[in-house]
Amino acid sequence: MKKLLFPLTLLIAILLISSTSDKEKLIDPGNRLVASMKMNDEELILELPEELANYSDIEIPEHYSFYEQFPNEQNSGAEEITDAGATLGRVLFYDRNLSQDRSISCGSCHQQAYGFAEPLSFSTGVDGSQETRNSLAIADIGFSFYPGLYWDERESDLESLVLDHFHHGMGVQAIGDVLERVEESEFYQDLFTAAFGDSNITLDRVANAMSQFISSFKVVNTELDRAIEENDWSDTMMAGREVFIYHCFSCHSTIIPQADAYDLIPSLPFFSSLIGPHNNGLYEDYGDDLGLQGLTGSPSDEGVFKTPTLKNISLTAPYMHDGSIETLEDVIEFYSAEVYPHPVATLNSMPYTSPLDLPHPFIGFDFNDYEKSSLLVFLESLTDQSFIEDTKFSDPFRLVATNIEGESINGLSLFPNPLNSSTTIQMQDASEKIHIVKVMDLSGKLVYEQVVNAPSFKFERGNLSAGIYLMKVWTDEGMTTRKLILQ
Repeated sequence: MKKLLFPLTLLIAILLISSTSDKEKLIDPGNRLVASMKMNDEELILELPEELANYSDIEIPEHYSFYEQFPNEQNSGAEEITDAGATLGRVLFYDRNLSQDRSISCGSCHQQAYGFAEPLSFSTGVDGSQETRNSLAIADIGFSFYPGLYWDERESDLESLVLDHFHHGMGVQAIGDVLERVEESEFYQDLFTAAFGDSNITLDRVANAMSQFISSFKVVNTELDRAIEENDWSDTMMAGREVFIYHCFSCHSTIIPQADAYDLIPSLPFFSSLIGPHNNGLYEDYGDDLGLQGLTGSPSDEGVFKTPTLKNISLTAPYMHDGSIETLEDVIEFYSAEVYPHPVATLNSMPYTSPLDLPHPFIGFDFNDYEKSSLLVFLESLTDQSFIEDTKFSDPFRLVATNIEGESINGLSLFPNPLNSSTTIQMQDASEKIHIVKVMDLSGKLVYEQVVNAPSFKFERGNLSAGIYLMKVWTDEGMTTRKLILQ
């Protein structure tokens, strides 16, 4: 820790004495490290704690010890997590400046409040483009037994995934542009020095630092973890545990200690996957998105997708690769009675009562009402509230919009603002269109999104509370940010 204090002290000193018209450096009254820069029509304020947060020595409960015997070297990301390395990774993870149009970051689609998933079926990429698959939760991604990443598991190395995501998720045409953007921001030199010993900025270091940050996402303080540690189970949670073991275990490996025939099966952590991706009978016809078959061409891989972690599952709706199931209750109902008997669907996980029993198609579990309700309680016990509230995983950039009054900006006007119930967004040139409208609170959390494709749009506040928000509008002219005041 002491070795890292000098680079951070140097960084603070530089931020105090450096000043330009577009970049102002200061220390605020809260004694936090602050660097601000203007980008598009908004100002980003970087705030980092003066003392490094702990990413490298997160306490892991004893009941995860099985995992330590079989570490996954493929997707563990960085070989070693350091506090300075993960701090750098945190800044890179949330830096919107690194996307092609400087509008989104990794944290735009992987939001801490939602278990590092997103509450939308499909994410909005650069220039308002729509993704074609639901944003996967990435908690426990560097602490998982099975190495497959992405819905089709086309990648198994976290650092490679990070660099690939600059292309496919953030629209970067040439990967060298990422380095140029990083080098533009003066604070990165000192963050790289703290993390790696010198200020040399390379793609390998960018990927390594981001992998360190992501690999530190360990969800180990859930209600279930506490029940296991204290051997204190409610009747409903215990009933849900039995439903889970009896029906869900073969696809979602568990950390649950067992005192029955399942003692013969090694307990694996994180409720992810033991034997790989699955076809879960979501559709009879998977249309254009064939999952793993799109890569292998094999008919046996049709509709086969990654089995994601169930940690924080109550936060990561909507569900499935296409976000087609809205609630956790709907997921349970699907597995109870709505499964299609697809020819390559995973075999039914019902235990066999005799060695002569043969595998049979997965057609649903036919849960009764109590099994449904108790399973829901059990799945909700996988939420780690401390994880989603921990500021060391949060966005270190604070957004402040400029040009907030009613004048036209980039050919776009907004009236009225402040507003009571609604406001109208209008293009001056009726031949141009508004494509996407997003509203975020000042922490960067997305609270509203609408596809428009028209020259004007009436925004209704709905149940949004009074306060200041940021409205991002994608038009033919690019992206414009406006401060939105709700009275």
